[in-house]
Amino acid sequence: MYKAVVVDDERYDLEGLRKLIPWEELNIEVVCWEHKPLGALKYIEEHQIDLLITDIKMPILSGLELAKRAQDLNPELKKCFISGYQDFEFAKKAIDLKADGYVLKPVDDLELIEVLKGIVQTLEEKRDLQEVIEETADLRRQELVLGWLNGRSMKQIPVHAQNLQITLPNDTQVVAVIELDRSLKEFATTTDLHQQVIVEQALSIIVKQLEEKRWLLWSKTAANRFAVILPQHESLHHELNALQKTVAAESKLTITIGLSEPFDSEAALAGAYEEAINNLGYKMFLGKNRMISRRDIPSRELNKPEDIRPILDRMFQATMKYQLVEIYDCIEQLFGSVQHVDSPQKVYHFSTYITLKLQHDLAQINESFQSLLGWESNNIEMLSKFETIDDIQRWLRSTLFEISETVYMRKQRRNLRLFDEIKEYVDERLASEITLKEVANYFAYSPNHLGYLFKESVGVSFNEYVLSQRMEKAKVLLRNHKLKVYEVADQTGYKSLTHFSRTFREVVGMTPGEFRKQSG
Repeated sequence: MYKAVVVDDERYDLEGLRKLIPWEELNIEVVCWEHKPLGALKYIEEHQIDLLITDIKMPILSGLELAKRAQDLNPELKKCFISGYQDFEFAKKAIDLKADGYVLKPVDDLELIEVLKGIVQTLEEKRDLQEVIEETADLRRQELVLGWLNGRSMKQIPVHAQNLQITLPNDTQVVAVIELDRSLKEFATTTDLHQQVIVEQALSIIVKQLEEKRWLLWSKTAANRFAVILPQHESLHHELNALQKTVAAESKLTITIGLSEPFDSEAALAGAYEEAINNLGYKMFLGKNRMISRRDIPSRELNKPEDIRPILDRMFQATMKYQLVEIYDCIEQLFGSVQHVDSPQKVYHFSTYITLKLQHDLAQINESFQSLLGWESNNIEMLSKFETIDDIQRWLRSTLFEISETVYMRKQRRNLRLFDEIKEYVDERLASEITLKEVANYFAYSPNHLGYLFKESVGVSFNEYVLSQRMEKAKVLLRNHKLKVYEVADQTGYKSLTHFSRTFREVVGMTPGEFRKQSG
């Protein structure tokens, strides 16, 4: 409610105003009812009010004089005069004081109510406007600072920003560009909404810290980046380091800060901002959660890059063969070859080339990122989210390891199906002569390759498997006493009874006859 002081030296009139006007409905709280103008003035000097309603003709201090003194104390004060004198001089003075209402005595209640409604509406409009101004002050200040950073002269301050009363200090300054680091490990296990909550929490912590440190010359320049103009002093690095620790402690993310060299002129500000952004870009090479200034950037020898195609070919072959150590070594060698690169953008181009080459190699075997990993797209745009070489290497290792394991498991499943079919083929032909060459021809493999795959998958050689299956079948047949031993030999692929008996004894440890007697 709006606070009002009502003054009238006539107690009867004052009491009438108290009882007949619906103050609460008008959203007005009368905080002082006074019949002595000096008493009202004393209250106004000690309290903040929004509205003064006063009689004009009063002893010692007229209503006009009271209003003038009150207005000197509070230029925004609203004033409503009540007068029993239709005197032009009173009206003229009231107009000079910019009266917000003028009502003649005897007071018409409805007339006064309408006047007060108009004053309250004006107060509400002013309050709404003030709220808008306060809510947009931060954005207007950021707009002003961003203009300075981008080369706008200090003299070119927008009219709507002049009341912010901020200026660039005259002493030595630096520009710090603060960037919120992406935490791929954290984001890999969260939903998009949760990621947004994490980021917004960290950003609010940064803003809170800037305000607490009274670093007011800042602007948000990107979704996860702030630029701040700071006074250069001995403890600045310590204060920025404290900011990093606070963000890391109170959120799940970290920040990296690019710092310009000190400057002391308006003309150097835009260049310092560009330098700070450039220094921040070396996060790609130097890592996250640190401050980066010119002295932190090593000189880079621009050697001729080596041909990486042989490395990429080896890396793809290792991926297809489930050779994880070789994959790791190839990635290390690849990114060791980009030490000559002098900009983050070139690293992104290099990484994109590697990914496209991998995509091409997969296509040659009728595979893709989608078929192997279930990606909805090739996900090459994922590279733009990485901030350091380490991030890119970790992602590439993880991707290749996953592809390699998927390919390996598919081969294992295919091999299981293949060798189930081979075993079935062999079991159906145990009574006849069966060779690896015959089986290899049937399944369209070379004998050597199939023999290698068979032993790797089953655990024994092809001939050892055939022998064990024949002996197992022989044991089953020998338990049938109606069959002669030579018939058992024939049904298990042995045309020589002597060969069968000798082989059976070597494998089982007894002759076929002894086995039959023992088995009853």
